[in-house]
Amino acid sequence: MNKMLFLLAVGLASPPLCGVAAVAKTNTWSLASPDRQCEISVSLEQDRLNYQASRAGKVFIQKSPLGLRRDDQNFEHSLSFERAGKVTSRREKYELLAGVQPRVDHRLNFRILTFRNAGGGTIEIDLAASDEGVAFRSEERRVGKECRSR
Repeated sequence: MNKMLFLLAVGLASPPLCGVAAVAKTNTWSLASPDRQCEISVSLEQDRLNYQASRAGKVFIQKSPLGLRRDDQNFEHSLSFERAGKVTSRREKYELLAGVQPRVDHRLNFRILTFRNAGGGTIEIDLAASDEGVAFRSEERRVGKECRSR
């Protein structure tokens, strides 16, 4: 089975990110970095997904649409919430081949959100937050169909 992945990572220069997940409203799900300085949130409004990122309480990525359109499925509208996974934490250590700081040692928080479209298809939004930035990716298992991410 092929997987379609879309990844957006936002790195922050000096200060670290937040580290806790919380449900701010009924239709908003958030994840903060371990030091709780930054946060990424996903909201479902009028059957459409949006995301937003903030640091130290200040928004640095305004609310933006989050969706995926395939030739046989649409995950841009008519979405409903399925489930929100628990926040998990993990430490990642690795070494880069080049760079000012080639040794990387990060603590990260993760959370998976699942939504269903009108056709019954599901999409998972994987959220990640570290002291250096926040990221998300959407994943949908499919068999060889062309898609566009938005």
